[in-house]
Amino acid sequence: MGNYKIKQGEIFGVVDLGSYSIKVMIASWDEEDKLQVLAIEEYPSEGIEKGFITNMEKATRSIKEAITKAQKTPNVEVRKVIVVFSEGDVSYDIKKDIITFHRGTEHEVKEEDVIRLWKKALDIAIPENEALIHLLPISYDIDSRSGIQDPIGMPTSRLEGNFIMIKSSKNSAKNIIKCIERAGYIPVDLIIQGIASGFHLTSPGEKKAGIAVVQIGEDLTSLAVYKDGRLIHYSELPIGGKSITIDIQTVCELTNRADQAKVRFGVAYPQLLQTERIIEVLDIPGQPPRKISQQELSEVIYYRLAELLDYVMYELQENELLNQIIAGVVITGGQARIMGMKEVAEERTLSNVRIGKPSMRDISGLVMKADDPAFSSIVGAAFYHFQSKWDSQFLLKNQKKTKKNNRKKNGGLFSGLSKFFTENFGDIIE
Repeated sequence: MGNYKIKQGEIFGVVDLGSYSIKVMIASWDEEDKLQVLAIEEYPSEGIEKGFITNMEKATRSIKEAITKAQKTPNVEVRKVIVVFSEGDVSYDIKKDIITFHRGTEHEVKEEDVIRLWKKALDIAIPENEALIHLLPISYDIDSRSGIQDPIGMPTSRLEGNFIMIKSSKNSAKNIIKCIERAGYIPVDLIIQGIASGFHLTSPGEKKAGIAVVQIGEDLTSLAVYKDGRLIHYSELPIGGKSITIDIQTVCELTNRADQAKVRFGVAYPQLLQTERIIEVLDIPGQPPRKISQQELSEVIYYRLAELLDYVMYELQENELLNQIIAGVVITGGQARIMGMKEVAEERTLSNVRIGKPSMRDISGLVMKADDPAFSSIVGAAFYHFQSKWDSQFLLKNQKKTKKNNRKKNGGLFSGLSKFFTENFGDIIE
Protein backbone atom coordinates (compact mmCIF):
# COMPACT_ATOMS: atom_id res chain seq x y z
CA MET A 1 0.00 0.00 0.00
CA GLY A 2 1.41 3.32 -1.02
CA ASN A 3 2.60 5.99 1.38
CA TYR A 4 0.86 8.76 -0.54
CA LYS A 5 -1.67 11.53 -0.14
CA ILE A 6 -3.83 12.77 -2.98
CA LYS A 7 -2.76 16.28 -3.99
CA GLN A 8 -4.76 19.17 -5.34
CA GLY A 9 -5.21 18.85 -9.12
CA GLU A 10 -4.21 15.19 -9.16
CA ILE A 11 -6.62 12.75 -10.82
CA PHE A 12 -7.44 9.79 -8.60
CA GLY A 13 -9.97 7.01 -8.18
CA VAL A 14 -12.22 5.90 -5.34
CA VAL A 15 -13.50 2.33 -5.32
CA ASP A 16 -16.18 0.98 -2.99
CA LEU A 17 -16.07 -2.82 -2.78
CA GLY A 18 -19.60 -4.09 -2.25
CA SER A 19 -21.11 -7.56 -2.40
CA TYR A 20 -23.65 -6.53 -5.04
CA SER A 21 -21.69 -3.89 -6.92
CA ILE A 22 -18.41 -2.04 -7.16
CA LYS A 23 -18.82 1.72 -7.25
CA VAL A 24 -16.08 3.79 -8.86
CA MET A 25 -15.45 7.52 -8.98
CA ILE A 26 -12.74 9.28 -10.99
CA ALA A 27 -12.12 12.77 -9.65
CA SER A 28 -9.70 15.55 -8.75
CA TRP A 29 -9.62 18.51 -6.37
CA ASP A 30 -9.72 21.95 -8.00
CA GLU A 31 -8.08 25.15 -6.80
CA GLU A 32 -11.14 26.03 -4.69
CA ASP A 33 -11.01 22.65 -2.90
CA LYS A 34 -14.10 21.49 -4.76
CA LEU A 35 -14.37 17.87 -5.77
CA GLN A 36 -14.50 17.68 -9.56
CA VAL A 37 -16.27 14.44 -10.49
CA LEU A 38 -15.05 13.20 -13.88
CA ALA A 39 -16.80 9.82 -13.82
CA ILE A 40 -18.97 7.96 -11.34
CA GLU A 41 -20.28 4.50 -12.11
CA GLU A 42 -21.61 1.27 -10.60
CA TYR A 43 -20.66 -2.20 -11.86
CA PRO A 44 -21.57 -5.78 -10.82
CA SER A 45 -19.10 -7.37 -8.42
CA GLU A 46 -17.83 -10.91 -8.18
CA GLY A 47 -15.67 -12.60 -5.59
CA ILE A 48 -16.85 -10.35 -2.73
CA GLU A 49 -19.36 -11.36 -0.07
CA LYS A 50 -20.22 -9.47 3.12
CA GLY A 51 -17.13 -7.34 2.57
CA PHE A 52 -14.79 -10.33 2.41
CA ILE A 53 -12.80 -11.35 -0.65
CA THR A 54 -14.06 -14.88 -1.35
CA ASN A 55 -12.34 -15.31 -4.72
CA MET A 56 -9.14 -13.33 -5.36
CA GLU A 57 -9.17 -13.85 -9.13
CA LYS A 58 -12.80 -12.82 -9.61
CA ALA A 59 -12.54 -9.86 -7.24
CA THR A 60 -9.36 -8.59 -8.92
CA ARG A 61 -10.95 -8.89 -12.35
CA SER A 62 -14.11 -7.08 -11.17
CA ILE A 63 -12.06 -4.23 -9.72
CA LYS A 64 -9.92 -3.87 -12.82
CA GLU A 65 -12.91 -3.95 -15.18
CA ALA A 66 -14.85 -1.43 -13.08
CA ILE A 67 -12.02 1.12 -12.90
CA THR A 68 -11.07 0.59 -16.55
CA LYS A 69 -14.65 1.26 -17.70
CA ALA A 70 -14.97 4.31 -15.47
CA GLN A 71 -11.77 5.79 -16.92
CA LYS A 72 -13.17 5.67 -20.45
CA THR A 73 -15.75 8.41 -19.84
CA PRO A 74 -13.25 11.23 -19.12
CA ASN A 75 -10.53 9.46 -21.15
CA VAL A 76 -8.04 9.58 -18.27
CA GLU A 77 -5.91 7.02 -16.50
CA VAL A 78 -5.58 6.78 -12.73
CA ARG A 79 -2.96 5.03 -10.67
CA LYS A 80 -3.84 5.98 -7.11
CA VAL A 81 -7.11 4.80 -5.60
CA ILE A 82 -8.82 5.30 -2.26
CA VAL A 83 -10.41 2.03 -1.15
CA VAL A 84 -13.73 1.89 0.70
CA PHE A 85 -14.91 -1.34 2.27
CA SER A 86 -17.27 -2.80 4.82
CA GLU A 87 -17.21 -6.22 6.43
CA GLY A 88 -18.99 -8.18 9.13
CA ASP A 89 -15.92 -8.41 11.35
CA VAL A 90 -15.52 -4.66 11.89
CA SER A 91 -15.49 -3.83 15.60
CA TYR A 92 -14.68 -0.89 17.81
CA ASP A 93 -13.10 -0.29 21.22
CA ILE A 94 -12.52 2.75 23.36
CA LYS A 95 -8.90 3.45 24.33
CA LYS A 96 -7.35 5.98 26.67
CA ASP A 97 -3.75 7.13 26.77
CA ILE A 98 -1.80 9.85 28.52
CA ILE A 99 1.41 11.84 28.25
CA THR A 100 2.87 14.07 30.96
CA PHE A 101 5.04 17.17 30.88
CA HIS A 102 7.71 18.45 33.28
CA ARG A 103 6.34 18.95 36.76
CA GLY A 104 6.35 22.46 38.17
CA THR A 105 6.17 24.03 34.72
CA GLU A 106 3.16 25.20 32.77
CA HIS A 107 3.26 23.60 29.33
CA GLU A 108 1.17 24.88 26.46
CA VAL A 109 -0.09 21.98 24.34
CA LYS A 110 1.29 22.03 20.81
CA GLU A 111 0.42 19.97 17.75
CA GLU A 112 3.54 17.84 18.23
CA ASP A 113 2.27 16.94 21.72
CA VAL A 114 -1.00 15.67 20.25
CA ILE A 115 0.96 13.69 17.66
CA ARG A 116 3.10 12.20 20.43
CA LEU A 117 -0.05 11.14 22.26
CA TRP A 118 -1.41 9.55 19.07
CA LYS A 119 1.82 7.66 18.47
CA LYS A 120 1.63 6.32 22.00
CA ALA A 121 -1.99 5.28 21.48
CA LEU A 122 -1.03 3.54 18.23
CA ASP A 123 1.75 1.56 19.87
CA ILE A 124 -0.60 -1.07 21.25
CA ALA A 125 -1.00 -4.81 21.20
CA ILE A 126 -3.70 -5.88 18.75
CA PRO A 127 -4.88 -9.49 18.44
CA GLU A 128 -3.06 -11.35 15.67
CA ASN A 129 -6.18 -11.68 13.52
CA GLU A 130 -7.19 -7.99 13.69
CA ALA A 131 -6.03 -4.82 11.98
CA LEU A 132 -6.54 -1.25 13.16
CA ILE A 133 -8.10 0.79 10.34
CA HIS A 134 -9.04 4.01 12.15
CA LEU A 135 -8.05 5.58 15.46
CA LEU A 136 -10.26 8.63 16.01
CA PRO A 137 -10.31 11.09 18.92
CA ILE A 138 -13.44 11.35 21.04
CA SER A 139 -12.14 13.99 23.46
CA TYR A 140 -9.12 15.10 25.48
CA ASP A 141 -8.67 15.65 29.21
CA ILE A 142 -6.36 18.32 30.61
CA ASP A 143 -5.58 18.07 34.32
CA SER A 144 -9.02 18.22 35.96
CA ARG A 145 -10.90 19.34 32.82
CA SER A 146 -12.52 16.75 30.57
CA GLY A 147 -14.43 16.65 27.29
CA ILE A 148 -12.08 19.03 25.46
CA GLN A 149 -12.26 18.79 21.65
CA ASP A 150 -9.09 20.71 20.73
CA PRO A 151 -6.40 20.97 23.41
CA ILE A 152 -3.83 22.87 21.32
CA GLY A 153 -2.81 26.11 23.00
CA MET A 154 -4.08 25.11 26.45
CA PRO A 155 -1.71 25.06 29.48
CA THR A 156 -1.42 21.77 31.36
CA SER A 157 0.92 19.33 33.07
CA ARG A 158 -0.68 16.23 31.45
CA LEU A 159 -2.66 15.43 28.32
CA GLU A 160 -5.03 12.46 28.16
CA GLY A 161 -6.75 11.27 24.99
CA ASN A 162 -9.91 9.25 24.61
CA PHE A 163 -9.95 7.41 21.27
CA ILE A 164 -12.25 5.12 19.35
CA MET A 165 -10.43 2.25 17.65
CA ILE A 166 -12.10 0.72 14.58
CA LYS A 167 -10.68 -2.66 13.61
CA SER A 168 -11.28 -5.18 10.87
CA SER A 169 -10.12 -8.67 10.04
CA LYS A 170 -6.40 -8.52 9.30
CA ASN A 171 -6.63 -11.06 6.48
CA SER A 172 -9.59 -9.25 4.97
CA ALA A 173 -7.71 -5.95 4.82
CA LYS A 174 -4.67 -7.67 3.34
CA ASN A 175 -6.72 -9.42 0.68
CA ILE A 176 -8.38 -6.15 -0.34
CA ILE A 177 -5.01 -4.46 -0.75
CA LYS A 178 -3.69 -7.44 -2.72
CA CYS A 179 -6.64 -7.32 -5.12
CA ILE A 180 -6.18 -3.59 -5.75
CA GLU A 181 -2.47 -4.02 -6.40
CA ARG A 182 -2.96 -7.05 -8.62
CA ALA A 183 -5.47 -5.05 -10.63
CA GLY A 184 -2.63 -2.60 -11.32
CA TYR A 185 -3.45 0.26 -8.96
CA ILE A 186 -1.85 1.85 -5.91
CA PRO A 187 -4.12 1.86 -2.82
CA VAL A 188 -3.39 5.11 -0.98
CA ASP A 189 -6.03 4.90 1.74
CA LEU A 190 -8.25 2.25 3.30
CA ILE A 191 -11.48 3.67 4.73
CA ILE A 192 -14.44 1.97 6.39
CA GLN A 193 -17.60 2.61 4.38
CA GLY A 194 -19.73 4.00 7.22
CA ILE A 195 -16.92 6.32 8.37
CA ALA A 196 -16.60 7.80 4.88
CA SER A 197 -20.34 8.41 4.54
CA GLY A 198 -20.78 9.82 8.04
CA PHE A 199 -17.92 12.27 7.61
CA HIS A 200 -19.45 13.84 4.51
CA LEU A 201 -23.20 13.54 5.05
CA THR A 202 -23.43 15.34 8.39
CA SER A 203 -22.80 18.99 9.16
CA PRO A 204 -20.63 20.20 12.07
CA GLY A 205 -23.81 21.32 13.83
CA GLU A 206 -25.42 17.90 13.47
CA LYS A 207 -22.29 16.16 14.70
CA LYS A 208 -22.23 18.45 17.71
CA ALA A 209 -25.92 17.99 18.58
CA GLY A 210 -25.81 14.23 18.04
CA ILE A 211 -26.78 12.26 14.94
CA ALA A 212 -26.86 8.67 13.70
CA VAL A 213 -25.87 7.69 10.16
CA VAL A 214 -27.33 4.37 8.99
CA GLN A 215 -25.88 2.98 5.77
CA ILE A 216 -27.88 0.05 4.41
CA GLY A 217 -25.80 -2.11 2.11
CA GLU A 218 -26.46 -5.40 0.39
CA ASP A 219 -25.32 -7.66 3.23
CA LEU A 220 -24.52 -5.29 6.08
CA THR A 221 -25.89 -2.17 7.74
CA SER A 222 -23.47 0.23 9.41
CA LEU A 223 -24.33 2.55 12.29
CA ALA A 224 -22.19 5.59 13.06
CA VAL A 225 -23.16 7.90 15.91
CA TYR A 226 -21.69 11.38 16.40
CA LYS A 227 -21.89 13.62 19.45
CA ASP A 228 -20.04 16.80 20.43
CA GLY A 229 -18.45 16.84 17.00
CA ARG A 230 -16.88 13.37 17.27
CA LEU A 231 -17.66 9.80 16.37
CA ILE A 232 -18.64 8.02 19.60
CA HIS A 233 -19.97 4.69 18.29
CA TYR A 234 -19.54 2.51 15.23
CA SER A 235 -20.97 -0.93 14.50
CA GLU A 236 -21.99 -3.10 11.58
CA LEU A 237 -25.10 -5.24 11.70
CA PRO A 238 -25.44 -8.51 9.74
CA ILE A 239 -28.55 -7.55 7.79
CA GLY A 240 -29.04 -5.56 4.61
CA GLY A 241 -30.91 -5.16 1.36
CA LYS A 242 -30.23 -8.72 0.25
CA SER A 243 -32.69 -10.00 2.85
CA ILE A 244 -35.40 -7.82 1.27
CA THR A 245 -34.56 -9.19 -2.17
CA ILE A 246 -34.77 -12.79 -0.95
CA ASP A 247 -38.19 -12.13 0.55
CA ILE A 248 -39.39 -10.64 -2.75
CA GLN A 249 -38.11 -13.69 -4.62
CA THR A 250 -40.09 -15.95 -2.30
CA VAL A 251 -43.34 -14.02 -1.92
CA CYS A 252 -43.60 -12.56 -5.42
CA GLU A 253 -42.08 -15.61 -7.12
CA LEU A 254 -39.40 -13.67 -8.98
CA THR A 255 -36.21 -15.43 -9.99
CA ASN A 256 -33.91 -12.87 -11.64
CA ARG A 257 -35.46 -9.41 -11.29
CA ALA A 258 -36.37 -9.16 -7.61
CA ASP A 259 -33.77 -6.49 -6.88
CA GLN A 260 -34.77 -4.38 -9.88
CA ALA A 261 -38.45 -4.69 -8.92
CA LYS A 262 -37.59 -3.60 -5.39
CA VAL A 263 -35.92 -0.35 -6.49
CA ARG A 264 -38.10 0.47 -9.51
CA PHE A 265 -41.58 -0.42 -8.27
CA GLY A 266 -41.25 -0.92 -4.53
CA VAL A 267 -42.54 1.55 -1.95
CA ALA A 268 -41.09 1.04 1.51
CA TYR A 269 -44.10 2.69 3.16
CA PRO A 270 -47.25 1.11 1.59
CA GLN A 271 -49.51 3.86 2.95
CA LEU A 272 -48.07 6.08 0.20
CA LEU A 273 -49.73 3.93 -2.46
CA GLN A 274 -52.93 5.60 -3.62
CA THR A 275 -54.27 2.89 -5.94
CA GLU A 276 -53.88 -0.84 -6.38
CA ARG A 277 -51.56 -1.51 -9.29
CA ILE A 278 -50.50 -4.68 -11.04
CA ILE A 279 -46.98 -4.41 -12.43
CA GLU A 280 -45.28 -6.55 -15.04
CA VAL A 281 -41.73 -7.75 -14.50
CA LEU A 282 -39.66 -9.38 -17.27
CA ASP A 283 -38.18 -11.97 -14.96
CA ILE A 284 -37.15 -14.93 -17.11
CA PRO A 285 -35.94 -14.38 -20.70
CA GLY A 286 -38.21 -15.99 -23.26
CA GLN A 287 -41.20 -16.15 -20.93
CA PRO A 288 -44.14 -13.75 -20.51
CA PRO A 289 -43.79 -10.96 -17.91
CA ARG A 290 -44.56 -11.90 -14.33
CA LYS A 291 -47.57 -9.97 -12.98
CA ILE A 292 -47.33 -8.97 -9.33
CA SER A 293 -49.21 -6.68 -6.99
CA GLN A 294 -47.35 -3.45 -6.14
CA GLN A 295 -49.13 -3.47 -2.77
CA GLU A 296 -47.84 -6.95 -1.99
CA LEU A 297 -44.33 -6.04 -3.17
CA SER A 298 -44.32 -2.94 -0.97
CA GLU A 299 -45.56 -4.80 2.08
CA VAL A 300 -42.71 -7.31 1.74
CA ILE A 301 -40.23 -4.42 1.64
CA TYR A 302 -41.87 -2.66 4.58
CA TYR A 303 -41.82 -5.61 6.98
CA ARG A 304 -38.20 -6.52 6.29
CA LEU A 305 -37.08 -2.88 6.52
CA ALA A 306 -39.01 -2.50 9.77
CA GLU A 307 -37.10 -5.47 11.16
CA LEU A 308 -33.78 -3.97 10.02
CA LEU A 309 -34.53 -0.59 11.56
CA ASP A 310 -35.71 -2.21 14.80
CA TYR A 311 -32.31 -3.91 14.87
CA VAL A 312 -30.68 -0.48 14.58
CA MET A 313 -32.86 0.86 17.39
CA TYR A 314 -31.90 -2.07 19.59
CA GLU A 315 -28.23 -1.32 18.96
CA LEU A 316 -28.76 2.31 19.94
CA GLN A 317 -30.69 1.37 23.06
CA GLU A 318 -28.17 -1.26 24.18
CA ASN A 319 -25.37 1.30 23.95
CA GLU A 320 -27.42 4.03 25.67
CA LEU A 321 -27.35 6.24 22.58
CA LEU A 322 -31.03 6.98 21.98
CA ASN A 323 -30.87 10.23 23.95
CA GLN A 324 -27.68 11.28 22.15
CA ILE A 325 -29.11 11.65 18.62
CA ILE A 326 -30.83 15.01 19.03
CA ALA A 327 -30.37 15.86 15.33
CA GLY A 328 -32.02 12.62 14.23
CA VAL A 329 -31.06 9.92 11.74
CA VAL A 330 -29.55 9.91 8.24
CA ILE A 331 -30.34 6.91 6.02
CA THR A 332 -27.99 6.29 3.10
CA GLY A 333 -26.63 3.58 0.82
CA GLY A 334 -28.16 1.92 -2.22
CA GLN A 335 -31.27 0.78 -0.37
CA ALA A 336 -32.10 4.41 0.44
CA ARG A 337 -33.13 4.74 -3.21
CA ILE A 338 -36.39 2.94 -2.41
CA MET A 339 -39.36 5.30 -2.31
CA GLY A 340 -40.85 5.68 1.15
CA MET A 341 -37.60 4.91 3.01
CA LYS A 342 -37.79 8.20 4.92
CA GLU A 343 -41.33 7.53 6.11
CA VAL A 344 -40.74 3.99 7.34
CA ALA A 345 -37.52 5.09 9.06
CA GLU A 346 -39.34 7.90 10.87
CA GLU A 347 -41.99 5.45 12.01
CA ARG A 348 -39.51 2.91 13.39
CA THR A 349 -36.94 5.29 14.89
CA LEU A 350 -39.33 7.97 16.17
CA SER A 351 -36.77 10.52 14.97
CA ASN A 352 -36.33 13.15 12.33
CA VAL A 353 -35.00 11.31 9.28
CA ARG A 354 -33.47 12.46 6.04
CA ILE A 355 -32.03 10.54 3.10
CA GLY A 356 -28.29 11.15 2.87
CA LYS A 357 -26.85 11.99 -0.54
CA PRO A 358 -23.55 13.66 -1.50
CA SER A 359 -23.56 17.41 -0.91
CA MET A 360 -23.88 19.16 -4.26
CA ARG A 361 -22.47 22.45 -2.99
CA ASP A 362 -19.00 20.90 -2.64
CA ILE A 363 -18.98 19.09 -6.01
CA SER A 364 -18.51 20.11 -9.63
CA GLY A 365 -18.49 18.12 -12.85
CA LEU A 366 -20.99 15.25 -13.03
CA VAL A 367 -23.08 16.69 -10.22
CA MET A 368 -26.43 15.16 -11.15
CA LYS A 369 -24.98 11.67 -11.52
CA ALA A 370 -23.39 11.89 -8.07
CA ASP A 371 -26.74 12.93 -6.55
CA ASP A 372 -27.50 9.39 -5.37
CA PRO A 373 -27.38 7.84 -1.86
CA ALA A 374 -25.61 4.81 -3.36
CA PHE A 375 -22.57 7.02 -4.00
CA SER A 376 -22.37 8.53 -0.51
CA SER A 377 -19.42 6.41 0.54
CA ILE A 378 -17.18 7.01 -2.49
CA VAL A 379 -17.79 10.76 -2.45
CA GLY A 380 -17.40 10.79 1.33
CA ALA A 381 -14.13 8.86 1.12
CA ALA A 382 -12.64 11.50 -1.17
CA PHE A 383 -13.55 14.24 1.33
CA TYR A 384 -12.34 12.15 4.25
CA HIS A 385 -8.95 11.50 2.64
CA PHE A 386 -8.47 15.12 1.61
CA GLN A 387 -9.92 16.96 4.60
CA SER A 388 -9.78 14.72 7.67
CA LYS A 389 -6.85 15.67 9.85
CA TRP A 390 -7.27 13.76 13.06
CA ASP A 391 -7.26 10.10 12.18
CA SER A 392 -4.59 7.45 12.65
CA GLN A 393 -3.58 7.99 9.03
CA PHE A 394 -2.95 11.68 9.76
CA LEU A 395 0.48 10.60 10.90
CA LEU A 396 1.03 8.73 7.65
CA LYS A 397 -0.01 11.66 5.49
CA ASN A 398 1.99 14.28 7.38
CA GLN A 399 5.38 12.69 7.90
CA LYS A 400 8.15 15.21 7.21
CA LYS A 401 11.56 15.01 8.80
CA THR A 402 11.08 11.52 10.22
CA LYS A 403 9.65 9.90 7.09
CA LYS A 404 12.97 8.88 5.53
CA ASN A 405 14.45 7.60 8.78
CA ASN A 406 11.34 5.67 9.70
CA ARG A 407 11.17 4.06 6.27
CA LYS A 408 14.71 2.79 6.68
CA LYS A 409 13.97 1.51 10.16
CA ASN A 410 10.53 -0.01 9.64
CA GLY A 411 10.09 -0.56 5.89
CA GLY A 412 6.87 -1.97 4.54
CA LEU A 413 3.39 -0.74 3.95
CA PHE A 414 2.82 2.07 6.45
CA SER A 415 6.39 3.37 6.62
CA GLY A 416 6.72 6.21 9.11
CA LEU A 417 3.27 5.68 10.64
CA SER A 418 3.86 3.25 13.48
CA LYS A 419 5.28 -0.12 14.35
CA PHE A 420 1.73 -1.41 14.55
CA PHE A 421 0.84 -0.79 10.91
CA THR A 422 4.10 -2.25 9.65
CA GLU A 423 3.50 -5.41 11.66
CA ASN A 424 -0.09 -5.69 10.37
CA PHE A 425 0.43 -5.04 6.67
CA GLY A 426 4.15 -4.92 5.94
CA ASP A 427 4.31 -8.49 4.66
CA ILE A 428 2.01 -7.96 1.68
CA ILE A 429 4.10 -5.54 -0.35
CA GLU A 430 7.54 -5.66 -1.84
